[in-house]
Order: sequence, then structure tokens, then C-alpha cells
Amino acid sequence: MKNEYLETNEAIEFLDSLASLSYFLEHTQSEPKYWKWSFIALHMTIQSAMVLALRRTDGFGPLCEQKEKKYFEQLEATGEHQRLPDYLIKFLQLYKKIKKEGKIQSAHGKPYISKGNEDQQMEFLNNVRNNYIHFTPKTWMLHVGTAPDLFLSLIEIPKYLVSQCRKFHWIDETSQQVNFDAHFKTIESTLNSLKK
Repeated sequence: MKNEYLETNEAIEFLDSLASLSYFLEHTQSEPKYWKWSFIALHMTIQSAMVLALRRTDGFGPLCEQKEKKYFEQLEATGEHQRLPDYLIKFLQLYKKIKKEGKIQSAHGKPYISKGNEDQQMEFLNNVRNNYIHFTPKTWMLHVGTAPDLFLSLIEIPKYLVSQCRKFHWIDETSQQVNFDAHFKTIESTLNSLKK
């Protein structure tokens, strides 16, 4: 085996999730099963974008605030840096955090302001993703007739975060600038064609 390790980080996860979302959406028309993977990829795209936008230079931001407090108390008491906790706050907590002033890590990072019913849509997306990831024995039907509208609405969240944070612009493994507009336009074009 040539490569024994798979290397990733939050930036690679965002880029891979965005590319996967585009790929899966393009295949939903001929293979409806790809809607499942599209929902999961949309969730991952939004989550990784929120993690990137919230991550501070000390590594905290998207991590559990109680563990952050404990970390800094221990640092003050001992003077020794510990390993950062590996506990990401939950999806909907990340979403609440990007809507708070001063949380998005950028010189001019304004909080995300929902324009419609994104709060309910995010809860729905999270429930769908959780039902797939933690699937229990059952027969389940998911209505996907309105999915293109849902996806078009929610793709605005990572688009906004990309526009607010410079750290998104140099994240691929070759350190080349990524054209996120092209990715988003492809996704939006596919979704609009699926609405017809």
C-alpha cells in the first residue's frame, strides 16, 4: 500500500465536503439514493465551514466552552500547555455561535443573520443527517421534492462564511487559491435544474 495514512484537517474537510456535495447532487436525478449522501454532504459542508469560521488562533472557538475554561484554568495553575480537547460543540450550537457578534474569526467578520426560516431548516437538516448516521432498523421515506429549495437556502451559510473569512481562500493541499464561487455556482445551477 502506497499511503498508509489519510491526512485531513478542518480546511480539507470543508473543501472535500463541498466537492462531494456537488458530485452527489449531480447524480440525484439518475440515482435518487444520492439524495441521502447529498444531505450528509450538505451537513458536513456547513459544519466544516462553521468550524473554520469560528476557530481562533489558539484552536478554540468551535470547541466545548466548558473544556476551554478548564484548559485555561489548568494552564494558569501549572503554566503548562495541555493537548486541546477533542470535543466539538454540536452542529446547532455552532450555528448559534456564528450568529453571535465577535465569534466569526475575521477582521470584519459580521455575524450570520438568518433571512428566513434557516433556523428550522438547520434543525431539519441535522435531524435528517442524524437519522442516516444513527440509522435504526425501520422503513423510512424522506420527501425530497422540496430538497432543492432547502439546499439553496442553506448553501447560503457557507457562502456567507467564505465571504467573511480570509482563511477560506488558501486551504487546499497545494496552497493554491480555491475558486469557491465556481463550486457554489455549480451547486446552485444543479439545484435549480432539479427544481424543474
